[in-house]
Amino acid sequence: AIGMCTAIAARMAGASKVAVSEIEAGKIARIQRLGFDVINPRECDGVQRVRQLTDGHGFNCVFEASGAPAGYELLTKAGSYRAKGVNIGMNFKPSPLITRDIMVTEMRIQAIRIHQQSVFGLTANMFAHLSEQAKQSLYTLISDDYDFEHLKDAFEFCVNDRSYCKVMVKISG
Repeated sequence: AIGMCTAIAARMAGASKVAVSEIEAGKIARIQRLGFDVINPRECDGVQRVRQLTDGHGFNCVFEASGAPAGYELLTKAGSYRAKGVNIGMNFKPSPLITRDIMVTEMRIQAIRIHQQSVFGLTANMFAHLSEQAKQSLYTLISDDYDFEHLKDAFEFCVNDRSYCKVMVKISG
């Protein structure tokens, strides 16, 4: 969901071309309903798809939100000359960053820890000023919602359904 939120924010900020890399069928359908191009590295060569979508140039800014080794590899190959690469994902396995690709294209790489209080405050402020249409785009990221009394069911859904995006637990009171 972080990647999809990033894509929505990029579109709202005026990006002319936004694509999302994803391998889960349920998430791909959600991404397509939001009107984004999809790069599914299980079905195509991710680098070739990027070149196809960008007339051979690559993206000016590439975000890696999955934390997966394959995502970091695509990060260094999907950018245009002097692109910015932004690492949002948390990786727990060694991940390849191809320094040759970074040097040849003069890519700038930045890491952002999205759970910082200052970033959360900026995000909350941005959300408060969104149009209703933009808010509806974000609400489509919620796969299901549960009352607090059914918290166990919510956790089971998250564990058993890999296509989920976000689950909302409603706390009454």
